[in-house]
Amino acid sequence: MNYTDIINIIKGFGKNKTATIGAVLLYLAVSYNKEMIGFIYNSINNNMNAIYTQRYIVYSVWWHSELKASGIRSFLYEYYPYRSLSDKEIEIYIRNILDTNTSKYIIDFNNAPLFKNHLGTWYLNNFKYDEFFKDAFAVVLIKKEFKTEQERILIIEGKVRLVLEIMKSYQAIAATDLNTYLSETPHE
Repeated sequence: MNYTDIINIIKGFGKNKTATIGAVLLYLAVSYNKEMIGFIYNSINNNMNAIYTQRYIVYSVWWHSELKASGIRSFLYEYYPYRSLSDKEIEIYIRNILDTNTSKYIIDFNNAPLFKNHLGTWYLNNFKYDEFFKDAFAVVLIKKEFKTEQERILIIEGKVRLVLEIMKSYQAIAATDLNTYLSETPHE
């Protein structure tokens, strides 16, 4: 269940909306951070602003980055070193992991009641995805010798950490561009 699902459930309660909002906000206060609670509260009241929209997108992208890293980690644990895979096969696996998780939040951003419409499409068009993929893929392809399983694990975890750092650097640029875009364009 994502935040858009929670908002739609709450909106469907009609007269019991206030009690339901209170219960959901209490649940979120325990489960999530306070900024996401503010995002949901403002979304329910159709009062979304640029600040909560920007935070929602940044947090959602970060969350999906963790999922991407987890997918890459699983792939590396299964296949590293790549004795049975060609570079092209590795590229297909990694591209699929990254594309699948990216498409999830792009769809969510396009459907969520945000400050601007179709922010998923905007984010996809403004995130330097091909450059990011080349940088991440280069890290995955690095081959290092190891003698023990412990060394193999350290190599894999090092690759995952480096890919996450690369993601964060590209996301920081996209977040800055998003902030500029939201502040320069009127509410839709």
